[in-house]
Amino acid sequence: MIAATVLMCHAPIVIPEIGQENAEACRKTTQAMQEAADFIVKENPDCLIVLSPHTPRYPEGFGFIQTEKLTGDFSRFGYPEISSQFTQDAKVLQAIASQAHKMNLTFRAQRPQDLDHGAMVPLTFLQRAGWAGNTVVISLPYEGDHKTLKDFGRSLRQASEDLNQKWVILASGDMSHRLIQGAPAGFHPGGVKFDQAVVGHLQSGNYQDLVLLPDSLRDQAAEDVVDTVEIAVASLDFQNKGHRFISYEGPFGVGYSVAILQKP
Repeated sequence: MIAATVLMCHAPIVIPEIGQENAEACRKTTQAMQEAADFIVKENPDCLIVLSPHTPRYPEGFGFIQTEKLTGDFSRFGYPEISSQFTQDAKVLQAIASQAHKMNLTFRAQRPQDLDHGAMVPLTFLQRAGWAGNTVVISLPYEGDHKTLKDFGRSLRQASEDLNQKWVILASGDMSHRLIQGAPAGFHPGGVKFDQAVVGHLQSGNYQDLVLLPDSLRDQAAEDVVDTVEIAVASLDFQNKGHRFISYEGPFGVGYSVAILQKP
């Protein structure tokens, strides 16, 4: 069963040691990430499924890192001492692959590699909250249409039921990267409009409309949050029971949101 779905951001700057003098400006998000991590640890799932938009993608489908031990650090950002290691359960991967195949979806192995920051940022908060359980990190297709993303979410639920396990699905994603002049992807007024719309839908639990935001607006925002959220909420058929919006802010030109999406 899917015990909960959660949205966490993946900006390394929200980790206090990396943020340093900027840590106060994103303190609200840091606290929200800690709260979300505590929530997941208290759920005590048999497996944590992490959907990362930055794990290298295949054109044709979903992927996973073919290794028993998932490892990563923040060497890229100058902090190699901030590192994590988790065990990836082969039985979980096999169950997901079986269900994905039944839905005519591709779910294939990738070469062993370090975790990307899309996985590492939320997992750092999870590790610090006490998480040491089975963890699976999943990559997305280059272009995932709504049916493909929904079907994969449903295949995750069925795989958890096949194993008689309790899973939490963690959607990693950042909102618009174009909120202000000097933002990482430049400025576009559509970025603010996108974030306002997504925050409104997260607050109300209106996930159907969230995932159907126009592609043009998503492109203007340069976002990487909608696809992972769509997979996560589709695993529980878009219900919004137990949803709780925790925070939103965009102090550096990128929007960060944290939310409990569903808890049946």
